[in-house]
Amino acid sequence: MKAARERFGRGLAVAVPFAILAVALLVGSPLAGRPTEVRSGDRTAFAITGARVVAAPGRAFDPGVVVMRGGVIEAVGPEASTPIPSDAQILERRGRVVYAGFIDPYVSVDRLAGKRPRAPSDDEEGESAVPGARLAVSPADSSHAEGRAIDGLRVTERASETYRRLGFAVVAAVPAGGILRGRGAIVGLGDGALEERVLVPESGHYVSLDPERFELAPGAVRSGYPVSKMGAAALVRQQFADALWWRDAEDAYGRKPLGRLRPRYEPGAAALVAAAEGRETVVFEAGDVLSLLRSIRMARELKLKARFVGSGDEYRLREQIAQARPDLVLRVDFPRPYRVEDEAEWIDVPLERLRRIDRSPSNPAWLRSAGIRFSFTTAGLEEPEEFPRRVREAIARGLSPEDALAAVTTIPATQLGLGDRLGSLEAGKIANLVVATAEPFADSARAIEIWIDGRRHELPERRGGAGGRVAGRTTTAAADPAPEPRLDPDVRPFPPPDRGPVAPLAAVIVRHATIWTQGPAGLVEDADLLAVNGKISAVGRSVAAPSGVVEVDGRGLHLTPGMIDCHSHTAVDGQINEGTHAVTAEVRVQDVIDPFDVGAYRELAGGTTTANVLHGSANAIGGQNAVVKWRWGGGPEDYLLAGAPAGIKFALGENPKQSNWVNPRPRYPATRMGVTNLIRERFLAARDYRRRQEEYRRAAAVRGAAPIPPAPDLQLEAIAEILEGRRMIHCHSYRKDEILEMIRVAEEFGVKVATFQHVLEGYKVADEIARHGAGASTFSDWWAYKPEAYDAIPYNGALMRERGVLVSFNSDSDELARRLNWEAAKAVRYGGVPPVEALAFVTSNPAKQLGIFHRVGSLEAGKDADFVLWSGDPLATSSIALQTWIEGRKYFDREADLARRPALEKERAELVLRARKMLESERRSARAGAEPVDAAPPPAGIAPSAAPTRPPEEPEKKPTAPPAAPALPAARPTPAPTPSARPR
Repeated sequence: MKAARERFGRGLAVAVPFAILAVALLVGSPLAGRPTEVRSGDRTAFAITGARVVAAPGRAFDPGVVVMRGGVIEAVGPEASTPIPSDAQILERRGRVVYAGFIDPYVSVDRLAGKRPRAPSDDEEGESAVPGARLAVSPADSSHAEGRAIDGLRVTERASETYRRLGFAVVAAVPAGGILRGRGAIVGLGDGALEERVLVPESGHYVSLDPERFELAPGAVRSGYPVSKMGAAALVRQQFADALWWRDAEDAYGRKPLGRLRPRYEPGAAALVAAAEGRETVVFEAGDVLSLLRSIRMARELKLKARFVGSGDEYRLREQIAQARPDLVLRVDFPRPYRVEDEAEWIDVPLERLRRIDRSPSNPAWLRSAGIRFSFTTAGLEEPEEFPRRVREAIARGLSPEDALAAVTTIPATQLGLGDRLGSLEAGKIANLVVATAEPFADSARAIEIWIDGRRHELPERRGGAGGRVAGRTTTAAADPAPEPRLDPDVRPFPPPDRGPVAPLAAVIVRHATIWTQGPAGLVEDADLLAVNGKISAVGRSVAAPSGVVEVDGRGLHLTPGMIDCHSHTAVDGQINEGTHAVTAEVRVQDVIDPFDVGAYRELAGGTTTANVLHGSANAIGGQNAVVKWRWGGGPEDYLLAGAPAGIKFALGENPKQSNWVNPRPRYPATRMGVTNLIRERFLAARDYRRRQEEYRRAAAVRGAAPIPPAPDLQLEAIAEILEGRRMIHCHSYRKDEILEMIRVAEEFGVKVATFQHVLEGYKVADEIARHGAGASTFSDWWAYKPEAYDAIPYNGALMRERGVLVSFNSDSDELARRLNWEAAKAVRYGGVPPVEALAFVTSNPAKQLGIFHRVGSLEAGKDADFVLWSGDPLATSSIALQTWIEGRKYFDREADLARRPALEKERAELVLRARKMLESERRSARAGAEPVDAAPPPAGIAPSAAPTRPPEEPEKKPTAPPAAPALPAARPTPAPTPSARPR
């Protein structure tokens, strides 16, 4: 009996542990029907000792201790004073550095699924509906805000391993493609089922204001709305308006559902409600600093809680970025020089691209010095493995190691709303940590193991090395790998501005000039102009000046108002046409002003100071215009002329009916009568839209009523403003019949056309135009470049003026806008227009047409100090602009421009030398099997490519020889200034 009891006891002693183990496995198994208590599957404690422990940026213990239990950090502190639990497995890591696992706040689901990022096409933005299109491919639906990255999310083991080797433990998986992309998710990079690794299944809405630029097929064009950056902005604006409408409509119906139809269900709008109310983060991806500022303005306008993914060129407008204080994620895909086959090709690389190649690694340090905090992401890199070297480049340029570490730990944790769980080594936080050979981002640093959710992942060297393995209670890792070449420090001060006013003065007086006032005083010889604080104070002879005023000697020179271009497409970021729809009144040119466009500087060099920047002519009703001043050196908002009347582009004839280009989606209208009928139909729709809004306002004023609001329509909103006289029409036109039909349609609705643009047959219907009260902004002498222009004559402007039409000459061309004074001179030659009245064609008349004559267009007291100092008679072909002033600031000075050129040529030579050295260094690294050489897309002018086709606005231009590509912004070459008689 005793022996039996002993055998039973021995059997029980063996069976009980197995039973306990079986129960534990059952409880920890998905088959048990409930999740495990901790992801590690047990409560085993681990203690890492002996290492330098970087608990958070700027806070370290050397040596320190990290205690983990059940996937959570239990204790962190100095080795001498941090108790280690008796049941802890001790892992000695002397000579190593331990820090928090990195967090990438922006990784596309495509990259996590193992797909290579798609490269942008050579086309700047992807042409749409342009002449010569051979094939049409429509992009995927641009709006799928209801989508979720977590649905169908796949994280390959290879992707996880790649990120783990870099020290990343957590990533924000973001949807790829489209404008409104849906919600992201936050996941860990450990092993096991995805369901076990999800930290946040829905995290933020992801938006891009840049249409995708990916080539779908050789020669393909995009046809789905939107294809322009202004169209993308309009789509986002409309979608958030729809979200708030859907919320209000659902609420109204829920309060009184009986007797009326319920609102239609809009999944995208419903998904955006929390974001539209500012309760959920919206993450904007920006392709460049202009896109970033556009996104910031959009978030401010819509009152969104926003985060922004920058592009790395924020330093170009650092002041504007610093003022906005965005919650920023930075890419570190610093541009690399393209490998040229011929050394002579370096001359074609734009100076701005050479600067960006050279300056981009300094961007993080320069932003940080401006007080901007940010996180880092691997987004944009061809391979994630490039990330550590790029961060080291930023550190070599002056970013502190502490700021670099914060950019991948504490800051992204806070941005993702997980600062209480991630980003640092503190008791209670998730046990995500890295054991490395050196400090984060040090030259010799390599992660040898990473712990994610308390689970250890060894990271042996890929080339034969191996990390240490746990052996009993104490282990020691393998020897360090050979360090990569060290990056020498190259800390640089922030570069001085290379654009902007030459002389921002409080007061200036021009003495003894011949002044073309273009006002009641007419032409005054030997006169003075005084400007104080940006306004003209006095014009006349012997003007008294205050003390301290800067004097400009105008003897022998002529002074005129700044030239005004009533039809421009200069300084637009991306496509000028949203040509996908026949009506795109919702898009706004002011959303896409490009202050870097050198065309603005070149126009200043020709005396042009103000322009009406218009949408293209692909649509019967196009987009909203922007009246700008060429305040060179500022940001996009600095260009806008505050208070200028709102306007919009209409178009008649061949372009909107698509005679000259192939539309992959044939659309109405296809005839001239269809174009005007579409305009009439939209006017009727806008009138009905306003009626429904008024009916809702009256119904909502009744106590206890719960009317369902009408859905917002930004397109009809803009058109309704036309009917109310609050938005001016600038109508592209050619033939007399379509001009008359447009007048009839406008008068049918009580509307006046502000200007007919081009209006080449205006001389045939000048009396009708004058009777209607429209202005005519025409070409000086363009004709016969397409069927609509066959009856054009150079006397058009003079003949319309004789019949009482307010006439201006416009450019419709970056090149022509540099010599509007010569265009005005043609009115003297063709039609005998008096010189002063001819100059009015490019000064006072366009100012009146645009509703800004109270500020610009003439030199009179109280108006803006916008003026040009000419070497001689402004209507003489030998005269050139010597100085151009806007609001009392000198933005162009010919002498200063010429003096600056040698320094810019020297800078270019130095930048080319640095780029060549960079290429050679990367070639050596590639041969040595180190970092891969970047295969960046070639910049413009480097690699041969097909000539781009022109958008629909372009066919109306005469062929002109392209100007020689200068190495710097400069005035056009001209002979020495000599006065001459006016042409006759």
